[in-house]
Amino acid sequence: MDRVRLESPYTLLYKEEKMEFSKRIIKITVISRWLMLAIAVMMLELSRIDWPRKHELFIPIIILAVYNLIARFIPYQLAYFRRAYAETTLDIVFITAIIFATGGMQSQFFLFYLFSIIFASCYYQPKTTFLVTIGIILLCILLYLLTKERDLTYLLGRMPLFLGVAGLVSFITNEIRMTQREAVEEREMASVLQMKLQDRLNKVKEENRRLAEFYNVSTELEEIGDFSSQLKRVLETVSSYLKTEINLITEIKGGVHKVIAGDDIVKQNPEASLLIKENCAILVNDIEKEERDLLLAYKKMGVSSIILLPLKIQENTIGSILSCSKGKRAFSEDDQKFFRIIANISSLLIENNRLSFEIDRLSVTDKLTALFNLYHFEEALRKEIERARRLNSGLSVIAVKLDAEEPDAGLIQKAGLIINYNTRREDLVANKEGIFLILAYGAAKEKSLSLTDRIRQKVKEETGNTISCGIATLSSDIFTYKELIDKAEHALSEASKTKDTVISSE
Repeated sequence: MDRVRLESPYTLLYKEEKMEFSKRIIKITVISRWLMLAIAVMMLELSRIDWPRKHELFIPIIILAVYNLIARFIPYQLAYFRRAYAETTLDIVFITAIIFATGGMQSQFFLFYLFSIIFASCYYQPKTTFLVTIGIILLCILLYLLTKERDLTYLLGRMPLFLGVAGLVSFITNEIRMTQREAVEEREMASVLQMKLQDRLNKVKEENRRLAEFYNVSTELEEIGDFSSQLKRVLETVSSYLKTEINLITEIKGGVHKVIAGDDIVKQNPEASLLIKENCAILVNDIEKEERDLLLAYKKMGVSSIILLPLKIQENTIGSILSCSKGKRAFSEDDQKFFRIIANISSLLIENNRLSFEIDRLSVTDKLTALFNLYHFEEALRKEIERARRLNSGLSVIAVKLDAEEPDAGLIQKAGLIINYNTRREDLVANKEGIFLILAYGAAKEKSLSLTDRIRQKVKEETGNTISCGIATLSSDIFTYKELIDKAEHALSEASKTKDTVISSE
């Protein structure tokens, strides 16, 4: 297996900087080479010295000019160092040929070597630049030896000049490289910082969106009075924010989770309830990696990820909220935080609904017996009288009282429970200061007597006490619900005189 070499960000950064700097240097050297060629031509033409075969000196000039034309079309990334070596060699050969043909050490073109040294300083690191400079000095020594009229001062004066120029230009070039590298690093750091700021900005936007969702939900829930509509709106918010396809809320009734809002997957697939019955927080980001039997029903439904939280009031679990996604996704920390807040809202809605129901129940019931109070009984009787007259159906009110002289609270509670249990489902029983009033729907005189006898027997069997009863049946001469109650109580008063008696008013 071939090994892959991983490069650090700083190496890549340096390479990027080097390519940008090299691209500029190549452009500069091409322009400078044209300047060098122009100066060479001018010096050859303006010089009054008659060199032998002067026209042949233009051959290397033409060769270098042709290369300079071609160089602009060569991609600078292509074998950069090979190209630099080739150009350095070509420049040195060109300059050496001109110097050798124009008088050797005494040639006016000797300073053209400075072009090659400057180009090398830009192309290479300082070490390589000094090697090139040493090579040029060796060529100078060779030219000195080949020159007939030798002057050592020419050679000794030019060697320090070449070394000094090489050192100065290498220093300046290296500083430029360092400055550019620092600029690239700063740009990279600025880019990283920008990415972090953008990421933070995205998180802030997401947080604002979540807060806006909470605000909208809270505002709408206050306006929505219906409990089912409130839960529906909560699940719509969950579906919109989490992008989930299955959402439901359950409430524990009689120890069993019952779906009260959302997708009733439990009704479609009873095995789905096994997960909900765990009554604990569950997070599944990839269901395919899970092997728990509790998730089999959800796998069959094509679910990919699940988030489930129990709904609690203090330490009591009152239900659960479940969201499932069929697309591959993972619930982030922000998603989980959002879901926990939604779960708390759902818990409060369920508890508020339960308390509201309890308040309503207590407002129409008697505290002692838990039967309906007189106000609720009278309202129900008034409406039923109107309905009975409209439908021409029977209606009776039965007044019942214990025959005991001073029955205690326990006896009254037990008697009320027995009476309520032995009436029909549609009948209504109320307590009026120890007198039990029964609203017998659709019952004429005969049915009322039968119902009363059954109640008398049950109370006597289970408490050992007798009761007296008065019955009033709706007739054409009764106009209000109060008249009907008064007639039943008057019949009860007559029955109480003899005790364990039933009297029906005429």
